[in-house]
Amino acid sequence: MKRLLALLFAIVIALSSCSAEVPGEAKSLTENLLSLLSEDDFEGASALLDSESGLGENNIRSYIYALEAETDCDFSNGARIVEYGSYSEYTDESSADEERELHELKADIKVGTIPFLLTLIIVDADDGPAVYDVTFEMK
Repeated sequence: MKRLLALLFAIVIALSSCSAEVPGEAKSLTENLLSLLSEDDFEGASALLDSESGLGENNIRSYIYALEAETDCDFSNGARIVEYGSYSEYTDESSADEERELHELKADIKVGTIPFLLTLIIVDADDGPAVYDVTFEMK
């Protein structure tokens, strides 16, 4: 009985140390981005980017085309979320003018049948959450 209680206590501790649940707005932003990339709508995808990210339509297009060439994936076969992973918050103190709250979202996704780890850095912009950075890592 003591072992069972110790095991349950360990599970509770492990679960409580997990990252926060992914908010609905972050999920919606992620799903919209993947949908636009699957449609080769790089202009639409760039509209989801934060103005201070330094990224634009051409950056996104070049990144996705390079990723497809490197990994033999094809976004036109669809990109979908398999499971949301971690979601964490931190403060960007790199700017002397202002500190910004950033959110890191990680999700397991598939582009066609090829698995990737998607990492989004999300910032709270004036008109809602926006993508500050995006990376795809083949699993």
